[in-house]
Amino acid sequence: MQIHNNTLIAECSAYDFKEMLECKKVKSWLKSVSAFANTDGGSLFYGVNDDGVIVGLENPQADADFISEMIKARLDPVPEVQLIPIEHEGHTLLEVKVKAGTLTPYYYYQDGTRTAYVRVGNESVECNSQQLLSLVLKGTHMTWDSLPTQVDASKHSFIILANTFREQTHQEWNDKYLESFGLVTPDGKLTNAGLLFVDNCTVFQSRIFCTRWTGLYKDDAISSVEHRANLVLLLKYGMDFIKNYTMSGWVKMPNYRLNLPDYSDRAIFEGLVNHLIHRDYTVMGGEVHIDIYDDRVELVSPGAMLDGTQIQDRDIYKVPSMRRNPVIADMFTQLDYMEKRGSGLRKMRELTEKLPNFLQGKEPQYQTEATSFYTTFYNLNWGDNGRMPVEEVANRVNSTLEKYPVNKESSVEKFGVNTKEFGVNEESSVEKFGVNADKFGDTSETQKKVSKTAQKIIDLVISDPSITADNMANKIGVTKRAIEKNIKSLRVWEFWFTKVQTRLVIGALLLNHKQNNKPMETSFIPLFAIIAVLIIAFLLASLPQVNHKTRYRVLYAIAIIMLLAVIPISEYMAGGIQNSSNNYLLVLIFDIAVGYFCMYIAALLKFNVLKRKNQALENALTEKQQENVAILLEHQNEKQQALQQGELEWLTEKIKVFTEEEQEAILASALSFAEHDLIVAPSINIQPKETCSQQELMYFVCSAFYNMDKSRSKIVSFLMKIFPLYFPAGESVLAKRCRD
Repeated sequence: MQIHNNTLIAECSAYDFKEMLECKKVKSWLKSVSAFANTDGGSLFYGVNDDGVIVGLENPQADADFISEMIKARLDPVPEVQLIPIEHEGHTLLEVKVKAGTLTPYYYYQDGTRTAYVRVGNESVECNSQQLLSLVLKGTHMTWDSLPTQVDASKHSFIILANTFREQTHQEWNDKYLESFGLVTPDGKLTNAGLLFVDNCTVFQSRIFCTRWTGLYKDDAISSVEHRANLVLLLKYGMDFIKNYTMSGWVKMPNYRLNLPDYSDRAIFEGLVNHLIHRDYTVMGGEVHIDIYDDRVELVSPGAMLDGTQIQDRDIYKVPSMRRNPVIADMFTQLDYMEKRGSGLRKMRELTEKLPNFLQGKEPQYQTEATSFYTTFYNLNWGDNGRMPVEEVANRVNSTLEKYPVNKESSVEKFGVNTKEFGVNEESSVEKFGVNADKFGDTSETQKKVSKTAQKIIDLVISDPSITADNMANKIGVTKRAIEKNIKSLRVWEFWFTKVQTRLVIGALLLNHKQNNKPMETSFIPLFAIIAVLIIAFLLASLPQVNHKTRYRVLYAIAIIMLLAVIPISEYMAGGIQNSSNNYLLVLIFDIAVGYFCMYIAALLKFNVLKRKNQALENALTEKQQENVAILLEHQNEKQQALQQGELEWLTEKIKVFTEEEQEAILASALSFAEHDLIVAPSINIQPKETCSQQELMYFVCSAFYNMDKSRSKIVSFLMKIFPLYFPAGESVLAKRCRD
């Protein structure tokens, strides 16, 4: 507290000024005491008018006694209060300092009526039903999501949660986790959080409304969808809707494609997770709204800041982590959807700022009202005159790209490699060999290529710098090991490119050096001998009088002779001339090529001999034998049909847990798969049943079709096509489970 020019400046964030104590209207100030105790505390200053000017009290001691007496008589429970007298220039003030209570709610009691108050801005207002419930939970040191229900956990399944856990963490799910995560009580009852994660979620307020609006305001809707499901599916449905109705531009760079998305996918994901976790589930008519406009995406959920402050008035980098629903938050943390340290608001802003097309003023904005929380993401490719052309955005990000050039200098700095390491550069090549590297092309400007997978990795990292290898693998559709391999290759790619280019230049320079300094000499004797042998080989291979067996044997012999001739030809050349010329080297290479050519022709002839023998064996089958084979095949077909019929009847008994309509759809698809090997999706969605778990369904279907000799991959495709709601984690996870 400070006093300047006889004006009181309060240092607390919540306070009220009272010029005098109103003894006949005690409710006017006792409701402030109740509100301070029910929120974050505050102070009442008596002897100060509404403008903060100190006027003093006539009898501060009597006023203090009356205040203390009224608080004890009219508030239940009695909050912790300090009465602090303050002297200033002959005036006496009285500060009533109210601490934040731990036994909420603190009621004001009069005429048999009990009323609780809370602070909203600079006013003390009466609690509504949701605020009162929150105060009750706060006073019992419990949260809404941790409260037990009367629903038996055994009557519900967590298949979707378990599959998502395996997919996100690569760990096996254990049903014991349900209790340790706070979804099930020790006596087998679901908590409120547990109800939000079961497969068949029935919590009315577990909904999201997704709308794509035309233009910049809520006018006409292009698309509007309502989803009611568990929180895992709500997150998936919400992100799918956002991705379907947002765009991503791109621009071709010298060596790769640069993506310019409207929004950071990861930032919006963080925002949607934040709204699903921290919303107020005690508001029965509330739900999360996703509103997509041309220039922004807005997320809205019921429930303001837990401490009653306005987020737009605070520094988001200094907002402490306070969780309205700690059990739900912990479950999302276990699924690797969020971090425990409560950095969501900051992370959304940082992820957006890392995009190459980010502009100041386009960072996510947060706003709270009395009962709602808003998060707004702005379209980075939208300007004052509408959507900006890709070329304009590309020109805007050029300054950023210039900080990370792809050239020879950057490769030297990044990888610590210089062509001098190999003893070659432009100057040394001229001095040593008398030639210029320009003769062989400017290697420093050669276009370098990367694989398609590597290009996709570059695009994903640019759009979301914090993306993990697991998420990249899921988005691209490859294994995590392939992602790591491509990342490793990208790190050393430019180094090896430089190394290969340098060695090519060295080889070219050495060859040019030999050609410029040694005379051309020829020796036709070995060359003519080899050509003669080659002609003989062709004639022998074409003579019809010679049988095939003799042909390939003779050709094998000629090939061996040619390869053995390498030694005498080399000695002949070395003995005839002191320094072997390039022509001698060509003769030697030609000799080896002829030898391998003869060996290849001989192999083809031998293959033809074997092929003719097999054809003769096939023709040797008598008509009687062919009839026996036909009878055997017919018997096998009848046996196979009987087997299929029996397996389908067995499967019919096992799927009676489904409705009659669902049974008919499943059997129709199964019959098509069994007889024609076709996988036809049913006309209706097959809903998961509590009496038939995912494991049991896999056993029924796999057992039936394994006996029909169906491959594992086709059975997996059948399961995903017919029962998609049973296997939300995807086909790759299902295939792995079938292998196990």
